[in-house]
Amino acid sequence: MKIKCKVNDLAFIKKAIRSANIGHVVTCKELLGKFTFGEKIIWNGEVFASPDDDYVWVVSSSGNLETQFGPSKEAMIPDSWLTPIRAEPSENSEEEIAEDLNKELAYIDERK
Repeated sequence: MKIKCKVNDLAFIKKAIRSANIGHVVTCKELLGKFTFGEKIIWNGEVFASPDDDYVWVVSSSGNLETQFGPSKEAMIPDSWLTPIRAEPSENSEEEIAEDLNKELAYIDERK
């Protein structure tokens, strides 16, 4: 499995345990490592179970993210549940980029 996000990337949440977080734009702050589903993750003195077989990020948001402890500016999320937002040069046309964005938005609408 190839990692998609990089430190300090902006990313779009396309999947989440708490559906209220889907659609948020976050910053990838720290890569905690690669974990298997259910594997123990210790972060901020708390023990969590990995929600997927994946790399897990600590992300931050300017708004609140819903967590098991209530609203928070930071949360953990698997890499595959994020879509990085980058200003890299693209070989895709504007139409292809718009089509990809519309697919992501349609996916979010389906999940709500």
